[in-house]
Amino acid sequence: LVALIATTALAAAVGLSWHAGAFEIVCEIGDAIGFCVLWLTLGDERARRTFLALFFASGIVACAFAISLTLSRHPPAAFAYEHGRAAGTFLQPNEFAGYLLFLVPLGVAQLAAPRWLQRLGIAAASIGAVAIAMSASRAAILGLLLALPILARKFGKRATVVYCVAAAIALALGLTVFRNVAHDPSENASRIAVWRGAMRMAERFALTGVGPVSFSAAYPSYKMPDAQVDEVHAHDLPLNVLIENGVLGLAAFVFCVAACVAAARRGGARVPPGDRERELLFAGLTTAFAASAVQNSVDLVTTFVLLMWWPMMGLMLGMLRDG
Repeated sequence: LVALIATTALAAAVGLSWHAGAFEIVCEIGDAIGFCVLWLTLGDERARRTFLALFFASGIVACAFAISLTLSRHPPAAFAYEHGRAAGTFLQPNEFAGYLLFLVPLGVAQLAAPRWLQRLGIAAASIGAVAIAMSASRAAILGLLLALPILARKFGKRATVVYCVAAAIALALGLTVFRNVAHDPSENASRIAVWRGAMRMAERFALTGVGPVSFSAAYPSYKMPDAQVDEVHAHDLPLNVLIENGVLGLAAFVFCVAACVAAARRGGARVPPGDRERELLFAGLTTAFAASAVQNSVDLVTTFVLLMWWPMMGLMLGMLRDG
């Protein structure tokens, strides 16, 4: 976290906008504080269950609000702009879907929790599944389909086989019948055009980057002729980090991801045998992070980067501490 903040500060100092950089630095400091607080407190069983209950309750409200707005087509301008996709308070469908990639697996993972939390988790997972379908975020849905076997295998071979068959059918339908639902078919190749322009930027600003949150300011000068002008990011998290924070920022990002994966692997080995509740919760968190990794390989979801990553990592590592 210190390396991320330091490289962000360096990129902001030499980049296009110090104010934009300051915003990202403040967010990262907040992430660090949130991570440390949750890591230190969620080893306590009561605190952890309360945290999850609040997460599920707020998630149910957020999903119900987003679904109701979409079904009522309100506000009309937002409904038209988003092509009828659910977004709610997250304003953008892919950001909403990035949040749901944690809500759904963690809700399913409560099947071994106390009955009150189990019911709340299943309710959150159920409405979250409807909401992610209504968001029509193809990257998020694909990520969830690919990652859910991590959680499904905790329920036995039969559950894993049943899920894999259902996921294969859903994937086939998504690639054929429902491929362009709420999407303009002409946009199917747009990511490639953005990545080509982004690579041109990476070649020119690889050392120090253009500065945090400054991709959109430089992109119009380097975009490909067949690409849109108004792209706010590179639609790929590592590539965007390289462009905005330079090679040192990318190195810090890679180091941070590697450290999180290593800590998670060590933590998973420390789950006490027979503790079904924590075993499923750990699998649910692993599923959510894996699904987010898929989504962020073809998009950049700030909801994950600035809102979900560090609190959920604090939960993952904190639940293995003695309360």
